[in-house]
Amino acid sequence: MNQMRTLLILLYLCSSIALSQEDYWNINPAGRINGGGTNAISVHGNVCLTGSGNLLTLLNISSLREPSIYSRLYFSDVIHEIKIIDSLAFIAAGYAGLVILDISDPAHPLEISSYMTTSKVTDIIIDEEVVFIASGHIYALNAHNPNALYLLGIYDRISTEKPFLVDDLLYATYDMYGLQRVNVSNPAEMYLERSYTLGGGTDTGRRVKDIAVIDEFAFLACFAHGFMSIALGSGSMLSRINTPGYSFAVETNDSIAFVSDNTGGLRIIDINDPFELREILSLDTLAIVTSSFLEGTTLFVCDHTYGINIYDVSELAYPTLLASFDLGGPPQSCTLFNDYFVMAECHSGIGIYDLRDTTELISRFAGDFKAYTVAVKDSLILFTKSKTHTASFITIDASDPADLIFLDSIPIGTGQNDIQIVDSFAIVTSNNGIYVIDLSTPHDLSATRLAVESGLSILDAVFQDSLAYITTIDYSYYNFYFGVYSVHDYSELE
Repeated sequence: MNQMRTLLILLYLCSSIALSQEDYWNINPAGRINGGGTNAISVHGNVCLTGSGNLLTLLNISSLREPSIYSRLYFSDVIHEIKIIDSLAFIAAGYAGLVILDISDPAHPLEISSYMTTSKVTDIIIDEEVVFIASGHIYALNAHNPNALYLLGIYDRISTEKPFLVDDLLYATYDMYGLQRVNVSNPAEMYLERSYTLGGGTDTGRRVKDIAVIDEFAFLACFAHGFMSIALGSGSMLSRINTPGYSFAVETNDSIAFVSDNTGGLRIIDINDPFELREILSLDTLAIVTSSFLEGTTLFVCDHTYGINIYDVSELAYPTLLASFDLGGPPQSCTLFNDYFVMAECHSGIGIYDLRDTTELISRFAGDFKAYTVAVKDSLILFTKSKTHTASFITIDASDPADLIFLDSIPIGTGQNDIQIVDSFAIVTSNNGIYVIDLSTPHDLSATRLAVESGLSILDAVFQDSLAYITTIDYSYYNFYFGVYSVHDYSELE
């Protein structure tokens, strides 16, 4: 959690200081934020929390048709799950651990404690004063005092991502091998009661990604094997629907299952009769559905590409789309520009936010591309973008941050790219070389490609004075190399 605190402190300090040209010149870029699409969501009253990659967004949903942002927080890893109890939000934040936030004031969420394990935290179950977290193994934590969590016990016989608790029995998904039923009546001494095998170890199509249990039946999202029901007594499969996508998550009420089917959209399935599952309809969202959250008759659907969609499902045969909310895309990198925070937001392009209120979007530059790395020089915003299998370097005139003007674009090969500013040049690192781009004429770009030894791909490079420090990889044998090169006039490596 030190990374998160550092980033939040940095943002706070930056929002309190009017930066001069010299101030922001030396911290470009400010940092890299690794993220993914929206895949975690929870609702408490008029507050909706969403996890988009490592970006946590707190939304005001007092008006479902017009959600607005309360606040945002960045974590050091991807957010996998969110659970809310009263005014506390429990965040499964991957390798950032379990994080507990006080959201009584959603505009100013406050971290009150955290718990780290040796692996990534992917799910949370809260049972009164005990919190179970999936982090490879199952960890039971005493949360009587949320400010001071401590370990009660570990069940380490499986590697699980999605557990489900019924009374004192915890059903843990066991990836390719099905389920395990674990007795957790004494969290200090959890033990296995039964295993359920669904297809065998090499049948990757039957990987169990999520589970819901109702009475004596379990309903499973089984990746490429669709959605199925099993009898917990006999362990036998009762019924299966072969969904068109990859079933990742299931949300249920007493009679309906909402199955997040990845590229197959959202499938609404009648589970009244576990022996004969019946699909009522599907919602094709034109994106990738990773999870959902049902609050009464309102369904919040996580869209891995854009954000969240909110539906009224009071009439299941005719669900009504209430609102779609673009959360700004998975954040990739960021930097500072005068009094603004500039972020490369993948498919959402480049977003410019007010440093004193990072929820306020000043302007956006977007198109049919993904923005990855961003930097600034003087009044220019520079970023790398990709489309299909090609990448480009873009210059934008940001003299007026509210009115961004495209200047020029130049190809830069493939792969994730880094941008460094040296004098009047942008040094862009890509897999197949280092591109030195002359910024003296930003509306008419020219570039020189610097190559290293044949057969090597560049991972990263740092330029200082007349030296380039470069790490490379030989993908044929996965050998890594580090070299120091002499640079003259940024036109060749020796």
